[in-house]
Amino acid sequence: MTSIRAWLAVPVCAALAVTAACGGSGGGSSTATPPAAASAAASVAASATAPSGTPLVAQPTSRPTVSLTEVAYAEELKGLRALTLTALEVPFGFKLRSDQPVTRTDASTALIGVPALSGFLKASDMAGAWATFYTREQPPSALSGIVYQFGTPQSSTAFVTTIAGLTGESYPGATSVERVQADKVGELSQMMRYRFSGARTIEYTWAQGKLAGQIVLRYTGDVEGPDDVALVVSLARKQAEHMRGLPQ
Repeated sequence: MTSIRAWLAVPVCAALAVTAACGGSGGGSSTATPPAAASAAASVAASATAPSGTPLVAQPTSRPTVSLTEVAYAEELKGLRALTLTALEVPFGFKLRSDQPVTRTDASTALIGVPALSGFLKASDMAGAWATFYTREQPPSALSGIVYQFGTPQSSTAFVTTIAGLTGESYPGATSVERVQADKVGELSQMMRYRFSGARTIEYTWAQGKLAGQIVLRYTGDVEGPDDVALVVSLARKQAEHMRGLPQ
């Protein structure tokens, strides 16, 4: 199976896009931390289009080995799983490809090409995240719903602020970085548009207490539908409703 890092590196995070409950390593986090190189999240059965133009959906190659530590880790943060988008909430044609935890180390490493964001996550109190990853054949595209859990509300808002401050210089893999006007969700929110060679990403991130939510829509090709901005915001609102179910 292809590495989660391949598709996390396409958007700012997440997406991190980020694909499962994510536990950080170091930084004083009290959550269990599976080995980054061998984590279950490092072997996800899907990948988004990278700036180099690799396929949006990769073919599975082998079944990953999952350790007991990884199983325990996923169990510890499984409460985040119910906070992400469900298959019934995404647009017609999207199929679920992965639904797993991702460690803070994996998230930070995936974004090594975006130093400001990678450094923020590495030094943050992010305890974990859960991400669902969907793909669609026509038009070739991917959709992610991600929930990050931080130690304090200040950290989740700082996460959004860091993303909002990205520029073309701080995201060298992108050919264009734009802040997009969009309706507000949560305490603080920001929509971004990233263009790559042969791909485009719309990413919406918001802070909600100690949580941060993220919806990431990615296309193969520099294309975008006229209603995509409104669609992403509507999906963010649906996920935000789920996120209200986790005690802060």
